[in-house]
Amino acid sequence: MPSFDSLSFLLYTSNLFHIFIILDLKQETKDFSIRMALTIEQLALIGRYLNIYLGSFMFIAGLIGSSINIWLFTRHCFRKSPCSRFILVSSIFDIIHLIVALFLRILAEGFDIDPASLTVIGCRIRYYL
Repeated sequence: MPSFDSLSFLLYTSNLFHIFIILDLKQETKDFSIRMALTIEQLALIGRYLNIYLGSFMFIAGLIGSSINIWLFTRHCFRKSPCSRFILVSSIFDIIHLIVALFLRILAEGFDIDPASLTVIGCRIRYYL
């Protein structure tokens, strides 16, 4: 039979062991939350870079495509067709939309420059686009 001293020592040791486990679990949770916060920051950074690079690619490709449509459908052989007029007007509005909506979004989300929020008119135009 263990004596009272050895029993109290075992209880003290087991309690100390449980305290170490609890502290270790709290440390792991804290490390996990720090790792999670870093992961969220990294995801935000990835989103920002995707917005810059993919948005810029879409902006340039859209401008080139709409410009080629405008150049092509202003040719003499296509001027008389109603479909070509529709595509021509659509390409002009696509360029306007690219400049107003996508370019301002790239500036706002990618570079933290938001020209639309500087004026009330800019905010209202952005809302409708």
